[in-house]
Amino acid sequence: MLHSHKRSPRLSYICAGVAAVFSMAASAGLFGPSSDSALGVVSLGAIAAIAYGSRSLPRGTRWPWAGVSASLVLFLVAAALRAAYETMGNLSETRSLIPDLASGPGYLLLAASLGMVVRIRRRGVDGGLDAILDGCLAGLAALALAWVFLIEPAFDTVSAGVGIRMSIVAYPPLSVVLVVITCQLAFARGKRGTLSMFASVAAMAFLLVGDVFFTLVDANVANPPHFIAIVPYGLAHAAIIFMALHPSFSEFAEPLPADNTPASPARLAFVAVALAVPAMVSVTQHEMKGADRLMLSSIILVLTAVATWRVVRALKHHARSEKTLLYQATHDTLTGTLNRAGMTDELARLEARGVQHAVLFLDMDRFKLVNDSFGHSFGDDLLIAVADRLRSGPVKADAIARIGGDEFVVVIEYAGGLDSVVAAAEILRQSFGNPFHIRDTEIPVSFSVGIATSAEDGGPDALLRDADTAMYGAKDAGRDSVVVFDNSMRDRVSNRLELERDLRHALDRGELAVHYQPVIDMSTGVVQGFEALMRWNHPMRGTIPPLDFIPIAEETGLIVEIGAWILDEACRELSGWRRTEADGEDLWVSVNVSVRQLRDADFIFMMERSLTSHALDPSALVLEVTESMLLDEGPQVPAILNRIRDRGIRLSIDDFGTGYSSLAYLQRFPFHCVKIDRAFVEPLDAGTGSEHQLVGAIVAMAAALNLSTIAEGVETQAQADRLLELGCTTAQGYMYSRPVPADLIPGTLERLAASRRRPVTVSG
Repeated sequence: MLHSHKRSPRLSYICAGVAAVFSMAASAGLFGPSSDSALGVVSLGAIAAIAYGSRSLPRGTRWPWAGVSASLVLFLVAAALRAAYETMGNLSETRSLIPDLASGPGYLLLAASLGMVVRIRRRGVDGGLDAILDGCLAGLAALALAWVFLIEPAFDTVSAGVGIRMSIVAYPPLSVVLVVITCQLAFARGKRGTLSMFASVAAMAFLLVGDVFFTLVDANVANPPHFIAIVPYGLAHAAIIFMALHPSFSEFAEPLPADNTPASPARLAFVAVALAVPAMVSVTQHEMKGADRLMLSSIILVLTAVATWRVVRALKHHARSEKTLLYQATHDTLTGTLNRAGMTDELARLEARGVQHAVLFLDMDRFKLVNDSFGHSFGDDLLIAVADRLRSGPVKADAIARIGGDEFVVVIEYAGGLDSVVAAAEILRQSFGNPFHIRDTEIPVSFSVGIATSAEDGGPDALLRDADTAMYGAKDAGRDSVVVFDNSMRDRVSNRLELERDLRHALDRGELAVHYQPVIDMSTGVVQGFEALMRWNHPMRGTIPPLDFIPIAEETGLIVEIGAWILDEACRELSGWRRTEADGEDLWVSVNVSVRQLRDADFIFMMERSLTSHALDPSALVLEVTESMLLDEGPQVPAILNRIRDRGIRLSIDDFGTGYSSLAYLQRFPFHCVKIDRAFVEPLDAGTGSEHQLVGAIVAMAAALNLSTIAEGVETQAQADRLLELGCTTAQGYMYSRPVPADLIPGTLERLAASRRRPVTVSG
């Protein structure tokens, strides 16, 4: 709602209420000879309210309300002229038509102005003309009925021209037009009406009631009390005051959602009824005079022309709607490219023509990070820019589609073999080497590209599926690369689906287990804690490596349930070892967690519940996160990790040095420990070299930041000795123990205690 928060609705209720009471008092003649002037004051109040209320509208939407104000001025002038010329109830040839020269144009100006408001709201969807045409249909039908049943009997014995007759009977039909137009505003499809819009309908309805009474009195058909005949006009002005002063008045400038649906049967039935009723009345009136019959025939002729115009517009709108719906069914509304359905149709046409073609499946690398950092609207702008670059890029595409969030498909025809397709894909990938500039921000973009060709017989769906599979191969290859589909990929996908299916039941079937690898103080040989590692013992496949099923668990969300079970299991076992093992009261356990787990709303509660139920201090638990996980998961992760740190649970960064901007991560995130990846530990066997300097730098950097270090993958005494020389005293690896089931931990602790060697003294 535009600016509505700056205005209180109380003013609209007070002013409208005062105007209504004032109008009724004036209509009852309580102000004596000044009663008519008092009603004029209410009219001026309505004009002033519109002038004040329209200030809440954007400048380009205010001008129709100036027309509404002008029409009220004309009504006020017409009322004064009507009193001056004493035309009320005068059916003679001497009746002046001068008051009608003000009121008639006032009605037309009011109808046109409200039609412009409809146009502004619909932003040209139907131009507001349909609302006016619908109103004209209803008004002409009402005019025909009024002419037959009101004017013709009233003037049966009076000689008066057509102009006088029209000056009496035209106002209720004109009011019907206004009621229909305001109903178009208040009851628009897809948008809830507001109090101001309902007030506009009420104002026109009061005007209609007043015009009906006015016509009855003016035609000498009835003589209701003056109060009843006048008060509807006052209430109409009071409703206008409420409409203009209420905060919801600003919604008259808000666009309606685009309406692409065909004309409803109810609207077409309305057109038919508007035509049928006057026609039936005309047929039944055999005794009507020639002049009256000519007038009625003219009304019906105009009504037919308006109805025909309205039906033609409805048919055109129907055709546009079908075209729009067809376009939307096959195109992406954001980028204007094809969507999945449109791309499938295009591939089917190429297949039917027998043309060799290739599908390039492009997925933007780390697009989620853009959305998380800058917002989804920023991401949408980037997607639009990507689509534009694909259209104007160096590779001539036969079809381009966006078939997912950040997934695009480019189809090219080829005749030069697969090498030409790969070359085109590389050119396309490299065309994104230049960063995008979105809202004055430079955004580098890269794509992983999968290729599948029509040489593989299977149809459009299979072609898209194979290209998608190849794209994931490009992701696994390190992103920003091109991979061509082969049948072995399909086998891997099938194997993955089977693993996913079995993993969903592995926990319930008791196939998952936790193994523990001791973490040793190399200088003393004392076990400090354990790393909990998940294992899957498949009944048919045997032991499945974690690298094969952990990514599946993370992508499917199963990691949340499985991770909660592992954490609770590790806390339970640690609690037992602390009670039963010698010098075990300070043992701790580390558990690997993913961002999917951290983002789960119940994660912290679940973690604290496990610690409490197993009587463990928070410092007994260490959570390990990988550096690559932090790189992909946006700016909200630090807040989550800080909440965990504040609860006394320690945090460790795993596989340190294998990702990007490691020092930045150590400064940004609340870590307690750095785990040196085994890739840096393995070369320590061989003399000295760059690896030694790198490990030494990591240890020194961690010490400067008051962080401890743990070396992973220690397998030889030479590695252990070199780590001690470099200042890293804590390690885990096969030299000490492989990961073992919980029931073997007591024996493992006894073995390690028995094999403790004297502390190493580093020379020099």
